[in-house]
Amino acid sequence: MGKAKQCFVYNTKIIETPTTKEVYFYETPIYSHSNSDSKTSNTQAHKRKVFDEMSAHKQYDSLKRKQKHYEQTRWEIARIVDCNFDNKTKFLTLTFRENIQDITITNKEFKYFIQRLNYYLYQTKVQTLKYIATWEKQKRGAIHYHVIFFDFPFVAKEKLQDLWTHGFIKINRIDVDSM
Repeated sequence: MGKAKQCFVYNTKIIETPTTKEVYFYETPIYSHSNSDSKTSNTQAHKRKVFDEMSAHKQYDSLKRKQKHYEQTRWEIARIVDCNFDNKTKFLTLTFRENIQDITITNKEFKYFIQRLNYYLYQTKVQTLKYIATWEKQKRGAIHYHVIFFDFPFVAKEKLQDLWTHGFIKINRIDVDSM
């Protein structure tokens, strides 16, 4: 005998963080099933079209979905920061001296930096640092990183520079009013 499927129905969603309470009301009820087996997809039968192959209307819809996705992601990141923020939260920028534009290379170097920093702080290879990070390109095309560290102990800027070795670093305390 299989598991019974549970169905949850709601028309209100509340997201609460230490500083914010968001309330969403839906005109039509939202149905949520606890059994994920119902979400099987046949990728062979339904193949995605490349953006350039879509009609103008489909391209517009695709861009609207993408915009909504980025807005939701921005809110999710803000919630993560809000839930983990304390007086030891720091903002770090890491740049590359060389004009490296290959994300696989920069991600590898960033990963090694995090491992070295984690080992320096906690003397363990077990990932203990709590952070959220993103990369972006400078005007010259070089990739650089922005990192928010949570519950981050004091580390001298010179030590961070020794651990990074690839270019410029800048570390700041995050002001509550700037969030």
